[in-house]
Amino acid sequence: MKDISKRIKELRTAAGLTQDELAEKLFVTRQAVSGWENHKTRPDIETLEKLAALFGMDIMELLYGKQTTDINLDRRRLFPTILFGGLFLLGLVLPMFFSVAIQSLYYRFEMGWLVYGYTMLVRCCYGAFFPFLFSLISVFRPFCVKNLALRIILVALGIALLLLFFSFWVFTPLYHLTSYVSQQLFVRVTYAVGMSQYTTIVAGGLLWLGLNKA
Repeated sequence: MKDISKRIKELRTAAGLTQDELAEKLFVTRQAVSGWENHKTRPDIETLEKLAALFGMDIMELLYGKQTTDINLDRRRLFPTILFGGLFLLGLVLPMFFSVAIQSLYYRFEMGWLVYGYTMLVRCCYGAFFPFLFSLISVFRPFCVKNLALRIILVALGIALLLLFFSFWVFTPLYHLTSYVSQQLFVRVTYAVGMSQYTTIVAGGLLWLGLNKA
């Protein structure tokens, strides 16, 4: 509840009324109005109803102020939200309609490059999940990391994950040409990160948090 004493004075002043004029309209004394505005007394419920009617509002607005339901949308965020949402949706839809066809082409014609490209595309689309979610939040309220040092760390981590992810898809065809030690390191690090469906998802979130300024 707002300070009713301050509220009455604000409304009276905004309406251009003196204490005497307000008292006359409410059929009370000027001393009564002065007492309300100086925190000495409070108007009863009947007087509150008269005050609300006089100032063209209901009693709840008189007591609590105007309750607004307007939502301030940041329209600059609508396009990236739609873009990232569309990319993530594409990553969900592609496996539903094309996985069987891609596997069939692979087994019939040994088109390994097609499988690599298709899988990489799906994984990259998954990376739009957190950018979509964070952009959607930022449409309704500011959402960003303020600390510059932390943003730099987030970007560095995101880039590191993407490098590991892409290194798997780039160097897998050359796997058999590497030494045994290199193969073991490749299997334990690059392979695990490159095959994980969460790698690009996490990387996308880290990069969005690091690169988004406001």
